[in-house]
Amino acid sequence: TYHSPKNCLPGGGWVFKSSDPVTGVIPGQPEAVINRVAIEKGFDRQLILYWYQDRGRGVASEYAAKGYLIWDAMTRNRTDGALVRISTPVVGTEEEAYGHAVEFLRVSWPPILLHLPG
Repeated sequence: TYHSPKNCLPGGGWVFKSSDPVTGVIPGQPEAVINRVAIEKGFDRQLILYWYQDRGRGVASEYAAKGYLIWDAMTRNRTDGALVRISTPVVGTEEEAYGHAVEFLRVSWPPILLHLPG
């Protein structure tokens, strides 16, 4: 099963500088809430967008994703899901990095979608 970046990133020495929910980022799922996180480790800064993509749903909360996993196991006999994470270095401003990450997602979403649980 997937695990939360809230656990593994700090374990790797990264420090969370900010964490905000955002909407309107996943193509075709404008209401989906995802996580926007700024992290630092030494002089390195990154902006990360991540969420759980479970059988057609984009979900920010790991607890909601686990709840859907249990529900889908009982009602659909399915327990597959994915953690989608896009990371980009913050070279200029955090907003510029966010723009790059969103544009990357927009362009790469069609081929990524082919490999996600539907």
